[in-house]
Amino acid sequence: MLVDIIVKGFNRPHCLDRLASSIAAQRAGSLQIRSIRLFLDGPRSAVDEAGLVAECARVFQGWLPVSEIVTAPHNLGPNGNCERAWLSAVESDADAVLMFEDDLELSPHYFHAMSRLLEFAQSSSQVGMVSAHGMLGAPYERMKVRASAILPMSYMWGIHRWGIGMTRDVCRRLAPVILAYFSHARNIGHRSDNCENEQVRQDMFAWLGKHGFYQDYQMHGYDAAYDLAAYLTGCVHLNTYGVFAKSTGMEGTSFGEEAFRKYRYDLTRWLDAPPEAWGFPSEAKLHGLVELVRSFHIGHSLRANMKNSPLPPLTVPPSRIQFLTDLYANFYGWTVDDEDIVAHRMMHLVSV
Repeated sequence: MLVDIIVKGFNRPHCLDRLASSIAAQRAGSLQIRSIRLFLDGPRSAVDEAGLVAECARVFQGWLPVSEIVTAPHNLGPNGNCERAWLSAVESDADAVLMFEDDLELSPHYFHAMSRLLEFAQSSSQVGMVSAHGMLGAPYERMKVRASAILPMSYMWGIHRWGIGMTRDVCRRLAPVILAYFSHARNIGHRSDNCENEQVRQDMFAWLGKHGFYQDYQMHGYDAAYDLAAYLTGCVHLNTYGVFAKSTGMEGTSFGEEAFRKYRYDLTRWLDAPPEAWGFPSEAKLHGLVELVRSFHIGHSLRANMKNSPLPPLTVPPSRIQFLTDLYANFYGWTVDDEDIVAHRMMHLVSV
């Protein structure tokens, strides 16, 4: 399978060094790299960050045969830089695109896992983005037992997309929604998911909500747009339970050391080998997953708009924890416990 690799970076050469070296160290598999593009955001301060951005380019080229490094004349913010990466992805005519944040380090088996996921995505129109970073907060022994499981990937329970893969068809199906999000974000000055401007946040919530998409206090970055695109196109994003990567972003625009340790990213240990067999869901189960995610968003959006309605309450999961409980019970036969909740990074999220 021919793939184009797109990487988004900014001012963290130490992170890019680990990502680039881990890409270079991937074991031979069915993924054939056609091109590698690095999108570097511009410095916020010429004095403080210009040197770091230049160092990012130098470090990355030291490991990989980079096709192109695309810089920015000024700082675009995470949304602006990601928009450029998506425009490049849409133009790709490779079989698939791999898109990485700079703060990810891949295990030697990452490409093997991703190739299996992309092959599965080619077989079903109900599969959207795929990822193989896995459940980074899961205890290692539990993760080994569930290594073959394939889970839906949604930001509503805190799963960020450090690395995603998309077939050419999936990329072009999702792109109109995602690029519309970026266009709106640019027009209202929404630069990243840690926006401190309440008016801008509320505008983005309203933009998401008008599509029937459940919006909450933290879902207004491009991860929310990824979920919205899946919701509107009738597909589900998938992630491995087994871990094939590590987050290296202890500091960033919307993250810090305290949160990094709270979610146990510093304790992440990836699998020594990929599973012999993968638990890919059937078409019927994929349909069930699509409908479960859709019912969560539709139900909560309607309920939020019907607070003063005399109609009876809607039958929807009352919280993300209940959503996770239903998901595990109905699709995997698992019982949710405290370790699962921590692994899904839900302890810090309010119930709704």
